[in-house]
Amino acid sequence: MKAKFSILVLMLASIVWLTGCTKKTENDFNGYVAGLTTGSYLKGKATYDPGTNSWTDQSVLGNTLDAGNLATTKVGVRVRSWGNDPVVTANIYVVRNTNANQTAWRFIKKYTIADGDTSYFDIYVSAQEIATALGLQLNVSAGNFPPGSVFTCYIEAVTKSGKKYTVNNSNFTGSGANFYYSVFSFRGSVVCPFTPASMPGNYVVVTDQWEDWAPGDVIPSPIT
Repeated sequence: MKAKFSILVLMLASIVWLTGCTKKTENDFNGYVAGLTTGSYLKGKATYDPGTNSWTDQSVLGNTLDAGNLATTKVGVRVRSWGNDPVVTANIYVVRNTNANQTAWRFIKKYTIADGDTSYFDIYVSAQEIATALGLQLNVSAGNFPPGSVFTCYIEAVTKSGKKYTVNNSNFTGSGANFYYSVFSFRGSVVCPFTPASMPGNYVVVTDQWEDWAPGDVIPSPIT
């Protein structure tokens, strides 16, 4: 009888303990949930394939800067306003390489988005605009645009209510996760100009991840 009584006491104590823990956890959690809302950002263009349950990024309009054509080359992304508090201004900044410290960013320009407009629009940044913002010469000499150089453009999304969002106050969940496709930055890499005459002869395909060619295919000269 004593043993049964002890077991009953332990069971009652366990129930009280679990109830107390559950109640506290729910209260803590509800307090956080109450303050959550849908964020606002610029959403990159992407398409969803239900057959493969995957997304395809279509936001990149260009990510290379042609060293042989710096006067007209540019990089860019296709985005639209997203969220309950619409983005009405997109401020574009640039740095050499990558640097999330906003004091290092140099302003290029801004895009204004009409209130309620959720259509896609294109953000382009030219090599000339990068040169002007960073005080560079538009040539391939060291310190300017030598091949291999990387420039990162950062976007500051300003909402209708005046809130400002950048890569610094948006965590991974909001900054680039697949189904969010938020765009807070994009890059441009300076590449050497392609001259077909400098690559004579035929070439045999070993592998092609884009699947434009099959292994073993022969690409005749000149390569185009």
